[in-house]
Amino acid sequence: MATAIEIIGKETDRRWEQGEDISLIEWETTRYTAEETDRLIADPALAADCCRISIRALAKQAGVSEGTVKAARRSERLRRSTVERLRGALKKPTPFR
Repeated sequence: MATAIEIIGKETDRRWEQGEDISLIEWETTRYTAEETDRLIADPALAADCCRISIRALAKQAGVSEGTVKAARRSERLRRSTVERLRGALKKPTPFR
């Protein structure tokens, strides 16, 4: 009987296909705890605000990747700190609006 659900990463190391490297035998699974996923939030209002400025300009002004801005536009879950960086960048005046 299961006592708890544990979320793990499914990443793989492609070096297995390259040859015989004994160090690949020892590996660790990426484990995600509830505290880490609780830090992620979806902000629908941020998605609408992010659409008012170009992806490239907002990414540069917030210091995040363009992929992060695209995720925010899709209202995906982001770290609270990332949401704050995007909000701060949206408050600054920019010539690209």
